[in-house]
Amino acid sequence: MSASSFSIRWLAGLGILLIVFILMACSGGETSTPGSTAAPTDTPVPPNAPTPTLIPASPTPAPTDTPTPTIVAAPAPSP
Repeated sequence: MSASSFSIRWLAGLGILLIVFILMACSGGETSTPGSTAAPTDTPVPPNAPTPTLIPASPTPAPTDTPTPTIVAAPAPSP
């Protein structure tokens, strides 16, 4: 078998795999038999379902009253 025949078969195999991957990605990966409709992925919410309550975030802690340290420069040396 020549090298060019091997590379052509290799590229053809990659092309087929690419086409299958694209088709699966476009269909969402769902398979169904011909003539039937796929079931919806989202479950419907009944009209009498309670509304979810939002839990408020915890308040941020108050800043402490510690004073910021003052940086004092050393005195200049005398000549």
